[in-house]
Amino acid sequence: MAVELHHLRHFVAVAEDLNFSRAARRLCIAQPALSQSIKRLEVSLGLELFVRSRTNVELTPAGHAFLVETKATLLQVERAELTARRVASGEQGSLRLGYVTPAVFEILPAIIRSFSRESPDVEVIFEELPVEDQIDKLRGGDIDLRIIMGRRELPPEVHLHLIGHVDVAAAVPSTWPLARREQIRLKDLRHQPLIMVPRERHPDIYDDFMAACRRLGFSPTVAHRTSNPMTTLSLVAGGMGIGLVAGASTSFWVRDVTIVPIVDSPGDPIARSMFAAWIPRAQNPALERLLSSVMALPPATRPQRHET
Repeated sequence: MAVELHHLRHFVAVAEDLNFSRAARRLCIAQPALSQSIKRLEVSLGLELFVRSRTNVELTPAGHAFLVETKATLLQVERAELTARRVASGEQGSLRLGYVTPAVFEILPAIIRSFSRESPDVEVIFEELPVEDQIDKLRGGDIDLRIIMGRRELPPEVHLHLIGHVDVAAAVPSTWPLARREQIRLKDLRHQPLIMVPRERHPDIYDDFMAACRRLGFSPTVAHRTSNPMTTLSLVAGGMGIGLVAGASTSFWVRDVTIVPIVDSPGDPIARSMFAAWIPRAQNPALERLLSSVMALPPATRPQRHET
């Protein structure tokens, strides 16, 4: 006969009370049933756990040793049950969150600040990935939620929630004439060497920018491509070109670099919307808690300048 959990619980009750009647009352079962349960346990183990007499019940040396291990086993079972319930309710576990670089500076900290306050025992694993990789991982269940910049064609099962906007500005070498401007119009970049995000990294952003320039009658000169904002600012500081930067990275101070807002007529990319994207699924209960934190953020306000 296999040892079952109720046998172990019965044994602990008797071992602690050293009295079958009191132990039976604690367990809310009949004394004969408790005696039979202990007997089955001893038969299953092939040893005696108690020395019984008419007036006394004592643990055998084997019973003492078995009590220590049994308590540890029951405690571990309780922990396992609690962990399973907490994971099932989303209070514990892990989440994978994919994001685009501009989200790091403003939107991502706001989400994580709120989420960690409500769900401190959920581990969040962050992955910065190209948009195309994020789509594949989202559909495959490898990412639970991703933060994207701008609307694009997405699978129909993907849900979107607007969470904010990011401004786009020009990072200009401080010695260049454009650095003395209060603002730069898109057409001012016509003959300037640009430092841009690679198309494969953010195809929608790249394509939107190129299309806006073509509408103004020119094709921009892309001198360098980098997906890291700090690398972009370093290249700008070295006089390698004008960088396009977004989000709070526009507030970074770097020697020999001046950040100038880009403003232009409607249709030109001077600000972009940021969205949370996910596929409703039951595999990860913690996702519902993360979405609650996302939805609880202050409503995204439309920027005063044009948004794409």
